[in-house]
Amino acid sequence: MPPQHQPELWASGRPRLLLRLGAALLTAWFLVGAWPQGPVECDGVRLAISADHIRENGRSNHDRAYVWEGTSGTYALLMAAQELTGGDAYKTYAWLSTIAGLVFLLFAALIAGQLAGAPWELALIVVLLVFQEAGANLAYPNSNIIAAAALGVGWWVVFRAQTLPAIAAGALFFGLAGWCRADAATMAFAMAAATLRPDMGRQWLVRISVVGVVTGAIVFGGMALMGAEVGVLLETLSKVSAVTVRGTPGAGLLASPQVRSNLAFFSVASVLGTLIGWGLWAKQRNWRPLVASLAGVIPVAMFYVPKVTTPKQLGYLIPFAAASCVYVVVRTAQAQAQTRRRIAWAAIAVVVLGQGLIGLRVHMRSKPWGFYEGLSLATIGPWHPRSGPFSPVSVELGPGTIIPTDDGLRLATGTFFYPWFAHDKKAARAQRMTVLTARVAEMQDGQAAFAGTCDGQWWFGLAANRAGFSYAKELPVSKTMRRGHIWEMQHADGRRIKIYSGWLADYDLDYFRRVGADEGIYVLGSNRERAALLKQVPAAKRICGMSGYSPVGAYDVKLGPRRDSK
Repeated sequence: MPPQHQPELWASGRPRLLLRLGAALLTAWFLVGAWPQGPVECDGVRLAISADHIRENGRSNHDRAYVWEGTSGTYALLMAAQELTGGDAYKTYAWLSTIAGLVFLLFAALIAGQLAGAPWELALIVVLLVFQEAGANLAYPNSNIIAAAALGVGWWVVFRAQTLPAIAAGALFFGLAGWCRADAATMAFAMAAATLRPDMGRQWLVRISVVGVVTGAIVFGGMALMGAEVGVLLETLSKVSAVTVRGTPGAGLLASPQVRSNLAFFSVASVLGTLIGWGLWAKQRNWRPLVASLAGVIPVAMFYVPKVTTPKQLGYLIPFAAASCVYVVVRTAQAQAQTRRRIAWAAIAVVVLGQGLIGLRVHMRSKPWGFYEGLSLATIGPWHPRSGPFSPVSVELGPGTIIPTDDGLRLATGTFFYPWFAHDKKAARAQRMTVLTARVAEMQDGQAAFAGTCDGQWWFGLAANRAGFSYAKELPVSKTMRRGHIWEMQHADGRRIKIYSGWLADYDLDYFRRVGADEGIYVLGSNRERAALLKQVPAAKRICGMSGYSPVGAYDVKLGPRRDSK
């Protein structure tokens, strides 16, 4: 698909220079969220710890690795990077993800700009302002962004390829994406659409066959190289495809993880821009960009929207949804001399800038710790409604109300300030992780730590990894415990410690009193409300049955006097 005509408005000269400057400054701003490299969600921590263990003990020791079959390519890249740098596993993974995030941003902008017939710099600005997840992916280690970067390079190469060798070269990156993360297969239709050319006839079958063969060879060849089993992967994918995630009955709409994740990913601007762009392309019978955009958005949305648990899972569709949004901007700018188009242009600016810059901050009466009290350039309010679930309510020039997802916090409004918000949160977490690592390093042989959630187990695991401990074995738990793990970890000097994880509600407390050490560290997890509740319960020391109770790492919790919930 050759580049389309670009409007004279942005073709060259000062307008193009201003676009490039704006794109560069906006990218630099979103990179603020990448530092410091404090933990954000447990999956990245789990994969980093698993990779470090496998690198030290050999690839056959992957029985406890996190989603080994589905992400063995990510493990291979991470272990290779660690060998080259000799760095900390988690920080190396964070660096890989940030670099991959920048690669994805560049190629997402190139693809969206090409489909929309606009400069890639304009497309990059639209991607960052309209899709919060494009910037959030820079902020923490995750395999999705590594696969997305490979997909972006592959699409760009295949879009422009004129020969079969060039198509095969692009398919190499498709294969790398699928090897790094198996759910890249949801973009198979977009891979096929990238090979389309007008009036090609049967040649399309040859082109798509080359893409399929090369992609499959890389995926399955890479898995064989890492000792990952295709049968296990297919069984896992079949289970995932049959699952629809539901929230707790009676807990309210926002208790559903897929509702929160969809709210965190989609916005008014992204949905309206995508639908309007599709309508414009259809009206003009501009089929090539329409087909490419539909192929990149619909399959992944159909697969993940009903079962998405983290917004990053929808990130693959960004280049194709953004292309439609960019086209709306292009069309509006081209016809802005008309009064009707000027109104449309103003409406676009209000929606995008309003959602990005203005933060609506609501505080729930029943959850006084469940909001963000930090950064704000200006405030209108607060107002204190006498009734209803929210009080107080304020309008901020800054981050608005947060959306908790399984991949950390996102913003419902004020999304332009996400890098500031992420940096603030991660700095606090990095400081707590430093404290926790120092405490773990001082633990003596036979001591135990209790993690209040499974997330807390992995925070502790990262701290232990940095303190020189490595995973030794998993111990059996009480039959009455529905969920939970007991790890034994060993230091190079021979010290052995234990970590207990699970949810307090599921603990067999008498069992812990019998097997627990006299002293230990209680590691609170990333669930804000649970962490706040546990920290406010004086009986926590007695419940844990430890005389040396020491709470460390109450992530993302601001505690104060409990407000009236009426």
